[in-house]
Order: sequence, then C-alpha cells, then structure tokens
Amino acid sequence: MNLPKYVWMLLLAGMTLVQGVSAQDNKGKPKDGQKPVMSWEEMQEMQSDFIVQTLVLDDKTAEKFKQIYKEYAEELRNLMPKQGPGRGRKGPDAKKGKGENGEWKAPTDEEVERMIKGRFAQSRKMLDLHEKYYDRYRKILSPKQIQKVYDLGMMNAGRVQQEINRRHWQRGAHGPHHPWGQPQGPQ
Repeated sequence: MNLPKYVWMLLLAGMTLVQGVSAQDNKGKPKDGQKPVMSWEEMQEMQSDFIVQTLVLDDKTAEKFKQIYKEYAEELRNLMPKQGPGRGRKGPDAKKGKGENGEWKAPTDEEVERMIKGRFAQSRKMLDLHEKYYDRYRKILSPKQIQKVYDLGMMNAGRVQQEINRRHWQRGAHGPHHPWGQPQGPQ
C-alpha cells in the first residue's frame, strides 16, 4: 500500500485524537488492562474464600469460618492506625515533627516516650484480639489450620504493602526533595 506521506500523517493524527478522546471519557473508571478498585468488604470476602479453598473446608465449617473471619477482619481494621489524608493525627499532635517555619524538627523525649507507650498499648490490643479469635477459630479448626490462616493473612498483608509501595513510587509520591524524587537520565 503506497499512500502519500500526508495521508499517513492524517491517519496517525486521527488515531491519536480518537485515543485521547476515549481516554477522557473514562475518568474514574479503570483503563483497559487495569483491575477495578475493590471495596474493603469485597477484598475481605475474596480473602476468606481463598482461605476456605486453601484449607479445603466443608460447607458447614466454611460458613462458620467466613462469619468469624469477617468479624475478625473488621475488628482488626478498627484497631489499625488510620493513615492517609484527613485520617492522621488529630489535636495537638497534628503538626508533630514540624518546626515554626515548617521544617522538620526532632521529637522531644516526652513525645518519643508517648509514641513508644502508644505502640505498647496497640500491641496489647492486637494480642487480645488474636487470643479472642484463636479461641473462636479453635472451635471449628485445628491448630495447624489456624496457623495456616495466620500465615495466609500475613502473606496477603505483605502483598498489599508491596502494591501500596509500588503505586507510591510509580506516581512519584515520594516527592521532588527525596533523593530518588526526580528520575535521572542516562549518565
């Protein structure tokens, strides 16, 4: 096919224009090849289904497990420290680490001690939660199965954290002042 050069240019420009318009129509929707964002509840449902399949539970046990796991996941979620915009520190600690001119300043001994004791309290709450649900799981699962549930949960948490980190670095959220903030060209 031997078309003049300007016809090829018009075809290329037309395809680029169509692609740009279609990309604008999909705002808020996943692009081709991307997975839609799941709600927290959907993610927990998928995880409990995966655990049930991995443990090869019968229908009756699977139903009981899913209910207990759903309650456990909800309590665990409520115990986790809130992160993200608008969900961080409140009150007098909201500007912790910032000096008068907005620059970072080292925390005082009192602030560090309060943070450490806060972590101890958080760890106690987590331990209490794990013991509470161990007893509930133990009524329907063997200790080896319970260990597998915990292992799968930790494995999934690691995958979620990896995905968060990947997206963080992909969008450049580390900022321009970070040592890796600006991509370096070929050296």
